[in-house]
Amino acid sequence: MTTPRCIFAVEIHTDPKRPCGMHSHACTEIVYYMEGSGYLLQNERKMHYQPGFVSIYQPDIKHADEPETSGRQICIGINGCNSEKLPPGIYCADESIIHCVEQILKEVKNPFKHDNQERLDVLAGWLALELRRISGNIFRKDKLPVSVRAAKEIFDSRFDEAIDLQELAGSLYISPDYFRHIFKKSLGESPLNYLIRRRLECASELLKSTDLPIGEIARHAGLGNVYYFSRIFRKRHGVTPSVYRRHSRQKG
Repeated sequence: MTTPRCIFAVEIHTDPKRPCGMHSHACTEIVYYMEGSGYLLQNERKMHYQPGFVSIYQPDIKHADEPETSGRQICIGINGCNSEKLPPGIYCADESIIHCVEQILKEVKNPFKHDNQERLDVLAGWLALELRRISGNIFRKDKLPVSVRAAKEIFDSRFDEAIDLQELAGSLYISPDYFRHIFKKSLGESPLNYLIRRRLECASELLKSTDLPIGEIARHAGLGNVYYFSRIFRKRHGVTPSVYRRHSRQKG
């Protein structure tokens, strides 16, 4: 594993009237979305992003950003630390990644601080390692059956959308029963439980890191109306979303 190097780290503001056209970088780019929503275009795929999401672009791969609302992002370029092996796509950031991004943002706002570049290098390497963890670990991913790997990628990148599991199984050319069986055998939980868990993880991070209304968070996380969201959130965490947010703020 080569030494990490932060090539750039910059905070940008996005505007729906000024979309970012197709471009690429000579290094791996990681973008964390602090505010605003929109669509990423990469490899003929159009992926939706919102606050609390993080995306990965690999070197020389063209991509574009089409904001649907005004927003704020931090863009980080990195070489080394096996960053070139991170699977491209968009993911819901967890607490470790958000904390790392916050530390990088502090360094960006203090460019003349002593050892600024060295700190950015270390933080960029830390971010790459955390992304390798949440993206399913690329080094183990190829051992999954093709159908499970394809379904997992859909759940991880499109969990905010309505996903019909029977239709998904059909698109993978397997029966719904076999899909449930092979998915649980490979990942230890059913497709539905995995999808709900990913949605609740995203909702939890949005509750901690944003001031979005509960209903808006339910929509962003793909959990439908606020009553259904509150019920399954309380079942999983033991408290309502509002209480969870208040407790997380008190701990912070």
